[in-house]
Amino acid sequence: MRLMTAMSMVLLTLPGWAGAAAAPPAPPPLSAAPPAFTAAQVEAGRTLYSRQCAACHGAAQEGGEAGPARRGTAFLAKWGPKPWQELYEQTRRTMPVTQPAGLARSQYGRPRR
Repeated sequence: MRLMTAMSMVLLTLPGWAGAAAAPPAPPPLSAAPPAFTAAQVEAGRTLYSRQCAACHGAAQEGGEAGPARRGTAFLAKWGPKPWQELYEQTRRTMPVTQPAGLARSQYGRPRR
């Protein structure tokens, strides 16, 4: 009986053995550093933007009747204080407006690893 009790105590202290009452692991902290991209990713992003985004957000990301600017004072006021991951997820879930989340995950600007 003592051996079973001792083993139970050991198992409860090991990660993953605490049972359903254990809290899920905390998500990794959001990175404050902006992502880095390769030259090839930048060029692919430009091409994709001109095909999928420019009609609403403007060729120079200045905004238009159908979409807000992707640069400038208003953009920075809204997104500047937030982690870049929030903008990434918002864009991934809602764009393009005609087909939300319709692009490959890598096309939304996943940084290089």
